[in-house]
Amino acid sequence: MGGMFMKFIAFILSLAFMVNTAFADDAALTKLLTDNKCQKCHKVTALKLTDAKGKAPDLSHLSKEVTGYEKGAKAFIQGWLKKEVAKGSKKHAAAWKGTDADLDLIADGLIELDARK
Repeated sequence: MGGMFMKFIAFILSLAFMVNTAFADDAALTKLLTDNKCQKCHKVTALKLTDAKGKAPDLSHLSKEVTGYEKGAKAFIQGWLKKEVAKGSKKHAAAWKGTDADLDLIADGLIELDARK
């Protein structure tokens, strides 16, 4: 009986850790997006960033299907923001001015948001 109880407690603690990690990641992603002013044009409804003034798409649901880029969503997001990749004849409105490390975190975070749907 004691072993089963300990397994149950371990399971509950692991769930709590996963939820707290997601919230921490969401907070970090929200800060990166707002620090880089992404929310001025884009909504990110999954993070409750909904005050965008532009007509740019919601960033909550990016994937290979959405980007249509054969190298994958991460390569597309990074190339798009650096204005190295076009979608049709269009390129991102503003060139990325942040660090490569922040760009990597944003791309990973947006892909993870999409994976939650």
